[in-house]
Amino acid sequence: MDANDFVVGISGEAGEGVLVTGDLLTQIAARANLHISSTQTFPAEVRGGQSFVQIRIGVDSVYNPGDRLDVIVAFSQLAYHAVKSSASSEAIVFVDGDPDEIDITAMFGDWRGGPVYVVPMGKLAAEVGERRAKNIVALGAIAAHLGLPGEHGEALVRRFFAKKGDAVVRPNLAALEAGRRYALERLKKRDILTVPTVPGDGYMVM
Repeated sequence: MDANDFVVGISGEAGEGVLVTGDLLTQIAARANLHISSTQTFPAEVRGGQSFVQIRIGVDSVYNPGDRLDVIVAFSQLAYHAVKSSASSEAIVFVDGDPDEIDITAMFGDWRGGPVYVVPMGKLAAEVGERRAKNIVALGAIAAHLGLPGEHGEALVRRFFAKKGDAVVRPNLAALEAGRRYALERLKKRDILTVPTVPGDGYMVM
């Protein structure tokens, strides 16, 4: 795995905010002067089905979304199983769940990649009063784990939810911070993936 050029895959059910998470992570990386190439997969079903975002992040120019996932962000175990076959040999996994209840060896016994990090995305979202914000919890956790600047995420979440008013902005900012703090304080880092600091004024994402 190369911290200068890696691929993130975000997987979950339609309606869980997968595409929003991918869009915001893309913009955070761009504001950190990183290069991005991404693609989105929408479910064919009118309701339900799996959504997926693939984002390649590089210090230098990248020209395609990549073919193997180095980081998997799964909003459920089903979402993990939907994309695990695309993982690289050293890929790391972030999955929603209670770390006190999930037996990683039993539930991820077929996993042959790097560390599996269990993050209580849904639980943390509920604790800040917005159950639908588990995708924002995930965003905060993955951005912090990768070493991306926290201020970019806060500014983008504020902007994204601004039209819905302060009653929506505040719990989503709290969800972002909950994910960030969980990653920094509760997850013991067992991988080498930390994004290098790249000088500059940030790229424009169209």
